Amino acid sequence: MYIQDVRTKKERTTISSLLGLIHQTTRYQLDEVVGRSKVEQDQVMASGFEDRTSLRPVESYSSGRPGS
Repeated sequence: MYIQDVRTKKERTTISSLLGLIHQTTRYQLDEVVGRSKVEQDQVMASGFEDRTSLRPVESYSSGRPGS
């Protein structure tokens, strides 16, 4: 959804505020993962959104494609 698609000023303001919060949260989370391994990064990201998403830390990665 683009802000231009929203019809009322209240809706535009709400979306703009939410996007600002998402940006702040993401920036904070990214600062926490700099210099860590991929698995550690995913664990930090998952713990930051615990109980709010189905994302969970993983133990390892496979170089193969799923189902191969």
